[in-house]
Amino acid sequence: MKNIVLIKPKLRNYYYEAKLNADPKTMSYNAGYDLDIKGYDYNTGCISFPKEDWKEKYLKRQEKDYFYAYIKDVNKNRYVGYTYYFYRNDIKVYECGIVIENKYRFLGYAKSGLKLLIREAYNNGIKELYDSFEEDRLSAIKTFLDVGFKINNKTTWKKFGKDENGVVVKIKTNSIIPDIKKVKTLEDVLSFMKDNIRYGWLDINNNLHIGNMKCFRKLYRTLSIDEILSYGIGTCIDQVNLMHYLLNKINIKNKMFATRIYEPNDFNVLDADEHMHCFVLAYLHNKVYHIEHPNWYHIGIKEYNNEEEAIKTINDYYIKLSGKIARPVTEFYKIKEGISFKEFNNYINDLDITFRPLKDNKKDYLLLHNWCKKDFVYEWFEQRILSYDEIVKKYKKKLNDKIQECLIIRSNNKDIGYAQVYKCSDTVDNYKNIYEYDAFIGEEEYLNKGIGAKITNCLNDICFNKYHADAIIVRSFKRNERAIKCCHKCGFIHLKDYDGFDTLGNPEVTSMSIKYADDWKFGEDNDKLIKLVLDGKKKATTSLYEIDSISNKGDLSVIKYSNNTSACMVKIEDVIVTEFDNITWDLAKLEGESSSLRKWQETHIKYFKSIDKKFNNKTRIIFEIFKVIEKY
Repeated sequence: MKNIVLIKPKLRNYYYEAKLNADPKTMSYNAGYDLDIKGYDYNTGCISFPKEDWKEKYLKRQEKDYFYAYIKDVNKNRYVGYTYYFYRNDIKVYECGIVIENKYRFLGYAKSGLKLLIREAYNNGIKELYDSFEEDRLSAIKTFLDVGFKINNKTTWKKFGKDENGVVVKIKTNSIIPDIKKVKTLEDVLSFMKDNIRYGWLDINNNLHIGNMKCFRKLYRTLSIDEILSYGIGTCIDQVNLMHYLLNKINIKNKMFATRIYEPNDFNVLDADEHMHCFVLAYLHNKVYHIEHPNWYHIGIKEYNNEEEAIKTINDYYIKLSGKIARPVTEFYKIKEGISFKEFNNYINDLDITFRPLKDNKKDYLLLHNWCKKDFVYEWFEQRILSYDEIVKKYKKKLNDKIQECLIIRSNNKDIGYAQVYKCSDTVDNYKNIYEYDAFIGEEEYLNKGIGAKITNCLNDICFNKYHADAIIVRSFKRNERAIKCCHKCGFIHLKDYDGFDTLGNPEVTSMSIKYADDWKFGEDNDKLIKLVLDGKKKATTSLYEIDSISNKGDLSVIKYSNNTSACMVKIEDVIVTEFDNITWDLAKLEGESSSLRKWQETHIKYFKSIDKKFNNKTRIIFEIFKVIEKY
């Protein structure tokens, strides 16, 4: 897709339209018609557009049912044509059109410009657009058909006094939303991005920005997947989120990373240039693939032998661009929609912890041996100093047994500690898929700097997102007040204390804390609706935008019965925020409750009005599609 933007021209910029309308080569398609248009030239198709007429035309185009914009090539920083739609009262349809300056024709601008026009109409609530052509204008017809228009009917006109056969084309604007079902391979993901997504962003006031980053730090907000697809834009943050979403859809393992010049959480330099780039790596056939689309100059798929090689190569490129300033690389796991750049930066700061598998080699065993002989480690982890041979024997067994996931903790690409994640044998409150972990920091300079909370949050992400845990348990000696405080800061609640022993057989009181996956209930008929969910009939739910919180795609949560026991864990597959009357039967029937769209509407209107008396068909709602991950 061309890197273009639609710009509504200011009055002083109407010179460009006047220039195009006066160019016989550009306007030749328009010649020979009996048109009642001021300044129209029958022989050339040109339309005289003197400056004294600009204001009248400008004011007309500010009306609700009229859209007119120049097409600007962001890279060339120049206009290449114009496009428009307006409502025709005589035939009760929205008519559209596009004019590309003669010297820029056959370069792809018409197709890209039409896509943007259709998106604009769709986002403005216009359901259909029409245009018409002579049958011999094959190139123009093909362009329209290529972007989704269909031939609606045939017609005839008089052109230079003779009958001219023509066609009327029509498009349903919602067809411009890309069909992700067509994405099947790694290559499809890149093609999808190239065809549908440009580099751009929406600000907090919903203003569209293409080709400039002015006020980005002040005004940027992250987009939902639906917004990215609807507007066809995204920064590297948003585009990586979309690629991550597409790769997950086709079951290709992938990870998201950010490389950046580090900025603390309290940074306040909102006018500085941006120094962050996000990227995604895909893992397939024992190779690692970097899919790059946001960086306009390096679009493509690059293959690497391993993750370490890929990250180093990518980061070295951005270090060079940054004047050889060091750049930490951080893996991140999800992007919450609607947050500012500062909030996203803080999220990355909180996740500048990564993990790599413990390896069965001398280097990693020496790391563990050196860490475990430090008093601030063995006091809580082993209670004595283990010899190197004991370390090798113990951790080699863990790796061979594969009961625990053994991980080296890293901060800014440095090994700093150890963690082990494993399935818990306990059952708590009907939760069965409970996970547990142990961890320590082995490098003294990383103590007392808030790193422990970051590690805890990252391990929570692993348990919930990788293992679909419905709860996590952590255990600490009760006298280890710092560890307990850290866990509670990260959302754990105290479950119980019990008497036990340390590894040397000395009596110790152990404190057990638990963190549950998010849980919820349906607004009414909860247990009846849960049965529909468990039977596979109910796969969606609807709530009020102004009252309820919005989930993110990929979020996990537990639905509870009325007696507070757990029924099942679900994963959010899609989130749609829209007006109530935009819900179609294809969506409504996913709720599994009604036999028709009308019945679904009646039931939901009655319920929503009991909550909000002002509820109407234009009230915004949240429609969430989910799938059951585990039944209890």
